[in-house]
Amino acid sequence: MKKLLLSTAALALLGGAAAAADLPAFEPAPVIAPVPQAFTWTGPYAGLAAGYAWGQGEVNFFGDGDDDDDDDEGDEDFDADGWLVGGFVGYNYQFPSALVLGIEADLDWTGIDGDGDGDNGDDDDDDDGDFNADLDWQGSLRARVGYGFDRALLYATGGFALAGIDAGGNGDDDDDDDDGDTEWGWTLGAGVDFAVTDNVFVRGEYRYTNFSDMDNDDESGEAQDFDTHAVRLGVGVLF
Repeated sequence: MKKLLLSTAALALLGGAAAAADLPAFEPAPVIAPVPQAFTWTGPYAGLAAGYAWGQGEVNFFGDGDDDDDDDEGDEDFDADGWLVGGFVGYNYQFPSALVLGIEADLDWTGIDGDGDGDNGDDDDDDDGDFNADLDWQGSLRARVGYGFDRALLYATGGFALAGIDAGGNGDDDDDDDDGDTEWGWTLGAGVDFAVTDNVFVRGEYRYTNFSDMDNDDESGEAQDFDTHAVRLGVGVLF
């Protein structure tokens, strides 16, 4: 009887093992690594920039200031240069082709100034023909078009410019006698933005800016064709 029970138990164990061997094996699902997202320049941004500007203007002297056509007039050039510092804000949209279109506005506080001297047409030997011009601030609203090479964005930019300019022809250095006005113009340039992280980028830019003629109320002259070249370095944040 014992032998019969042992044989039956052994057969049951062998049958269970065989049935277990026939069951399908269950393996855990493979872990799929997330696909890294391609960098994009699409979105708003803001930043700070500083740089150096240089340029020149032309002064048209009106002689003694009356309407006598016999008065002599003369043109004199003057050079201007100085630093600038300010901020910028903008928005980019990057197409699947890597073409990037955007709009940007900036505002700078500047120390750009220059002066010139010349003969205003009278017979005096004094410095009535002296002229000074200070560009106190400037801003612009521009379109941008560029191409994104992953984290590098090469772009061209252009649009409207305006500036607060103090101009005087009083022959001295007293800024209180200067004629301050807001002048309009245009600006063109090019640059490169490079994203050092997903949210922070650095910038290098060159721009040429040309402002409209500046009328001087003291009738000693008029500054004309005031233009500047500027190089800027900046840092910005992508939102």
